[in-house]
Amino acid sequence: MESYIQEAAENKTQIIVFPEDGIYNFDYFTTRDEIKPYLEEIPVMDNYIPCKIGNYDTQLVLTTISCFAIEYNMTIVVDMGEIEYCSLNDDKFYVNTTTKCPEDKRFQYNTQVAFSSSGEVLSKYRKTHLFPVDLDVFNYPPNYQLSYFKTDFDVVFAQIICFDIFFQFPSVELSRLNITDFAFSTYWNNFGTSPLMISIQLQSSFSRATQSNLLGSNIGDGFISSGSGIYSKGNPLNYYINPVYKTLDSKLIIADVPIISRYSDIEDNIKRYEEENVMKNEEEYRKLLIKKSNIKSNFSSPISFPEHATFYRFNATSNLSLTKTLTNKDLVCNFNLTTLSYENNDDNNLYSLVSYQGPYFGNLLSASLCSIIKCRDTSLDSCYLPTLFTNENIKFHSWNVTANFNKHSTTPYFIAGRNKGALLNSDQIYSSLSDNSVSMYNNNYDLDLLNIVLYSEYIP
Repeated sequence: MESYIQEAAENKTQIIVFPEDGIYNFDYFTTRDEIKPYLEEIPVMDNYIPCKIGNYDTQLVLTTISCFAIEYNMTIVVDMGEIEYCSLNDDKFYVNTTTKCPEDKRFQYNTQVAFSSSGEVLSKYRKTHLFPVDLDVFNYPPNYQLSYFKTDFDVVFAQIICFDIFFQFPSVELSRLNITDFAFSTYWNNFGTSPLMISIQLQSSFSRATQSNLLGSNIGDGFISSGSGIYSKGNPLNYYINPVYKTLDSKLIIADVPIISRYSDIEDNIKRYEEENVMKNEEEYRKLLIKKSNIKSNFSSPISFPEHATFYRFNATSNLSLTKTLTNKDLVCNFNLTTLSYENNDDNNLYSLVSYQGPYFGNLLSASLCSIIKCRDTSLDSCYLPTLFTNENIKFHSWNVTANFNKHSTTPYFIAGRNKGALLNSDQIYSSLSDNSVSMYNNNYDLDLLNIVLYSEYIP
């Protein structure tokens, strides 16, 4: 870890973000007791600088990172394990049975912590949307959180972790405070979604949807969990994805990021929002926890293509012009696309259009989506299987995907990728929103195409 911080400091970096699960290595733990020695209590109070206290015996991570922040004069954001002891008779944590004090008398959280360049603990954020496997060792936070921190360079960063990015709350909700910068730690499984939505695509699409800067740090253990980047309003400033299976290739990604807003610009809006919405958000979080109380029993694994999706498979032949409408429940997806002339028309050119509305991601949420996806090979069944590779001979001259996302759909994500997961620049993807429809399109850019996904969380 220190080598990356040192390299970042040599490049005059002001803030560095580390991935989810990187400190305690989640893969090694299956029970609460096994992970307990790697958890620490994390106080958040004014002028709390662990490095000056020097409590290495019980707060090794906090103290070490705090000292790094001072030594290298840098804001550091890490994901670590937190422990909070409780009493079985203490109801201050109680929202419902999901957040009642556990029998082992301790809450355990997946927590992102921000340290100032003076070593102070600025803020902590406990992951809201735990994945089912997380629940073997971690708890849900007892209260809703909209967590953020102010840096010494006067920029405010909101905090989110991994699966949170799929949901309106807290991720998109934070942007309504006029916060325009996000620190995102993740351990993203690139084959965890069907249709395919890989880590860097979600990161860039979130940045585009919220018109924000996002610093996305993924664990990077081979292609399955590779993909980190820095984005501004959807435009990738610098990113990396390792296309090789099970090959560790860690990278430090650095970029000059434009300042969209400073704390002084948005301080009043943050305070006003929190005053006006605290009761509403508490109630929304209570409802969320009730929904999640049976998450493990409802989870469908391994994650597969939505069972009742509407498909239309086609061969992307030379000089193709295709117009198609697919419906699924209340969702209507309209597709228009054209290809250029090329040779080898029958060489790995199978694609599929997809329209779907309903339970998604192994029944962990509900979604609406319209998609164009590359099939893995020339067999029809391969369209159900994710792939990272396209036939680069096939160039799409234009494409347009339109959906009638209704009042039950939240902020749409515009996702697009090329061969080996390469992203499209902001001038290669356009979007439009109206009361009745959402569109994403590309005109006069001759590009190979891996996937196009127009996605929104659907709240019935």
